[in-house]
Amino acid sequence: MDELSPEVEDTVRVRPRVEPELPFDPSSIEADTVILSAEEIRSELRAPSFAAPGGSRLNSSRPPEPAGEMVAKIHVGSHEAISLDRPTIIGRAPNPPRILQGIAPRLVMVPSPMKEVSASHVEFRQTGASVVLTDLGSTNGTRILPPNGANRLLRQGESTVILDGTIVEIGDGIRILLERSDSQTVRSGISDSEG
Repeated sequence: MDELSPEVEDTVRVRPRVEPELPFDPSSIEADTVILSAEEIRSELRAPSFAAPGGSRLNSSRPPEPAGEMVAKIHVGSHEAISLDRPTIIGRAPNPPRILQGIAPRLVMVPSPMKEVSASHVEFRQTGASVVLTDLGSTNGTRILPPNGANRLLRQGESTVILDGTIVEIGDGIRILLERSDSQTVRSGISDSEG
């Protein structure tokens, strides 16, 4: 073995300690965190309101909303709309960023029995009239299904502007719909049969 120089002979290497995943503690949730159970997600994915007749996609025949007048919303399945009045992080155990810039994000926890959804998987952020989707370094990726375009896989850490009616798949059958209107008709356009 080589001799160590005097500068490093007292250096100690420590391996990072891997903490076992602890059971879920509801008391650790902040007041603005939304939790969806696995059964809620499964039943919502099977709900008739989730699929349009004939398996069609989204009804995008509405006129666009005037810029800056409408706060966008997202729907996880048929769950109540979540306003994008502030950044929103979705994952199986989401955490806010270590360094906050501006308003604190809303954390939305979704079940992921197969662990396909990362702890902090994606962020939705409305900037003016645009909604920016960012993959937060997810392990299994984020699939974007725009209303009038080809499906696309977002790379780790990549951001993109998404349009009204875009469906975002994050794993374990969880689909998130971006909606910029109060109309409920857009929600009937999500189909489980698309891939």
